[in-house]
Amino acid sequence: MNQMILIWFRRFRPDYGKKFRFHTALSQACSCLAHPFTIQDSSYNSNLLGDFLGRGWFILPLTFLALIVGVAISFLLSFMFLPESLIKAGGLIGTLLLFVIGPFLSFKAYRLLGNKPYINQENKHELINKLEYIRAGRIKNITGVDVIQCNDNDWQDIVSTALLKADIAIVDVSEVTENLAWEISQTFKYLPKDRVIFVCEEEANQPALLTNLKQLCTSFDTDVDSDKFWSELIVYPSERASIGPGRNRQMIEFGKLLRINIADRLFRERKVC
Repeated sequence: MNQMILIWFRRFRPDYGKKFRFHTALSQACSCLAHPFTIQDSSYNSNLLGDFLGRGWFILPLTFLALIVGVAISFLLSFMFLPESLIKAGGLIGTLLLFVIGPFLSFKAYRLLGNKPYINQENKHELINKLEYIRAGRIKNITGVDVIQCNDNDWQDIVSTALLKADIAIVDVSEVTENLAWEISQTFKYLPKDRVIFVCEEEANQPALLTNLKQLCTSFDTDVDSDKFWSELIVYPSERASIGPGRNRQMIEFGKLLRINIADRLFRERKVC
């Protein structure tokens, strides 16, 4: 069974901080429905917890092994160098530190290993092969959004190539730029407009961004229908809810909304075909 491919055009965000994790909601929304990926330039340094690369498979078992060995060493050092009354306390403190620092370092290592090799004119076939493997169901995504990195000079050609294989696109217009307007023009060129979903943060100045978007898109001979834009725009929270049940509920509710819209666009277009 063929796997649907979703491309997500987004602004680069080096640190989410208190911002809403849209990529997490997108990953949940696409589960068993589509394979999400995004394209970033050479400044990007994280893979948004997408597919495990072959070179990163060992991190999880290595982490468990390191924790076991670390706990043993912690108690051994406590037994050798601490008074008898402090041996147990020293071992427990060492264990707690290991269980905090160990997973943190493992997570950082995975994010670094998760960086994708740059795609450029010379190895563009690797991108085509990857998307064909995804389409055929040979590459699974169970943990997040895949990131495809490209050289700055080749990004337009890489985006056009990716759109040839994509089934649906999500475009975040919270911050409108000339590059984003060009990506929208290419998206409308390669995909039916019914398969383009616009999203933005709830705190964004929506009337102003639409005006700016239409002006920039006009320079690329692309028209954005205002009525259609307003009627189908999906707004997501600007910030995450506080830690607790509310945060989980916020993510689940928006994930469901996004999933319904993605499924509607995919099946709506299938009926037309």
